[in-house]
Amino acid sequence: MGREYRKTVENLRKLDMPDDWRLSWPDYLKMGLSEEDIPDLIHLATDMELLLQEEDEPEVWGPVHAWRALGQLKAQEAVEPLLNLFHVEESVDWIFSEIPMVISLIGPTVIPVLKKHVQRTYPVDRIIVSILECLFHIARDHPDKEKEIIDFYLSMLKSFETQTPYLNSFLIWFLIDLDARDAIPVMEQAFEAGIVDETIVGDWEEVQIDLGLLERRISPQRDYFWDRLNRLSVTENKQSTEERKKSLHRKAEKKKAKRKMAKSSRKKQKKKNGKR
Repeated sequence: MGREYRKTVENLRKLDMPDDWRLSWPDYLKMGLSEEDIPDLIHLATDMELLLQEEDEPEVWGPVHAWRALGQLKAQEAVEPLLNLFHVEESVDWIFSEIPMVISLIGPTVIPVLKKHVQRTYPVDRIIVSILECLFHIARDHPDKEKEIIDFYLSMLKSFETQTPYLNSFLIWFLIDLDARDAIPVMEQAFEAGIVDETIVGDWEEVQIDLGLLERRISPQRDYFWDRLNRLSVTENKQSTEERKKSLHRKAEKKKAKRKMAKSSRKKQKKKNGKR
């Protein structure tokens, strides 16, 4: 027999999601949820059976509603259980797209916890990058914490020689999106050492363009498509070559669009703050 939830939480298990569910977050506090519901919400948010369930029934959205509600309740006790979700298989992509935003809603008081988790040893860098993304969202949502987080990213990037190109690339990505000019010399050193995955963040010229150091490319742009394709192991990916091509093109376009949006957002923020 499954867990019996409080009525307010049980209602979330019956709540469907709109088509624009990634953009539209209900106000869960108006549904009567309170701090008393936090233990049940944590249990529902981390229900692996529901998270891995493929049936398109309202109850499969229960964990998503639960962690969003935990964010709106600023439930600090939920941080550790939510971070543990990064250890599940990568196919549950909504974990990696939503948990960083949820953690940011909980607030900047969780920064020490996130830093502690980053400094642990994990079997894959993807987990570290996901935690770093939590810090990124806090920096974007809480400008007074931006410098602290930039300094943390920069301190990590200075160890680029002992880190993987994958991790270095995402550190550079976050620093670019936060317009961290103080990090430029270290970024350049990482590129010169060849310890950056250019299929993720682009080459040094592209980074300079993103930071406004160059207006346009000096050399022809490299096509990273086959580099990405070659990294896919036959045993790990059973898709046909054509399907893989389409998948990679979609990812590349999505990444490009995200970078353009971030760049536009930085420009608007500069105008708003009166920066030059």
